[in-house]
Amino acid sequence: MNKVISLATTSLLMLSASTMAQQNNWYIGVDVFESKVDLNNAFETVNSSFGDALSIDDSGNGASFLVGYQFTPWVAVEASYSRQHIDIIDFEAYTGMHYTYALFRANPETIAIATKLRYLTDTGFSIYAKPGIGYTISDLEYDANSTLWSSKLEVDQKNKNVHFNFEVGAEYFFTDSFSLGVAYERQFDALDYSAENIKLEKMSMDLYKASLRYYF
Repeated sequence: MNKVISLATTSLLMLSASTMAQQNNWYIGVDVFESKVDLNNAFETVNSSFGDALSIDDSGNGASFLVGYQFTPWVAVEASYSRQHIDIIDFEAYTGMHYTYALFRANPETIAIATKLRYLTDTGFSIYAKPGIGYTISDLEYDANSTLWSSKLEVDQKNKNVHFNFEVGAEYFFTDSFSLGVAYERQFDALDYSAENIKLEKMSMDLYKASLRYYF
């Protein structure tokens, strides 16, 4: 009797595992991207104080990782983590006997959850729209000094912000499990570059992505 029960239990477990494998709707992915920050002339005052000599960069690059669950062929939910690096100001100059430098870097980290609405064609191509909510930590590094100044500016600060995201993109399935894609994402008022006495408005950001997905 025990052998019969053991055999029946083993058979049920194998059947359950097989059914779960057939119904496994999970997938994972990785993105690499370039970003462009909407600065909204936020550094005009800073730039004028250096005699319009600063080169202000609004672009960055980074990577993200995600896990998703496909509820239907058209609807999925994704959770993701991304990190990027932006060198906004990197300046140094010698003027006569004086030396001046200014460094401003940002390393934003974002955790997001989104709903993916997809239209899949018979040819393996799909297009999608993905609204979501993100939580971004803007890790900031300000460092500036000059022999003309009486004090040095040195700030290391993290600002936190909740914001909305919206992404549109396309995927191509080159196998049953793997897909490649491209996407554009807008993160609304995601970045906060304020630090101590430097008060700036929140800034939106555009991301241009290339992606790889694996569907289990």
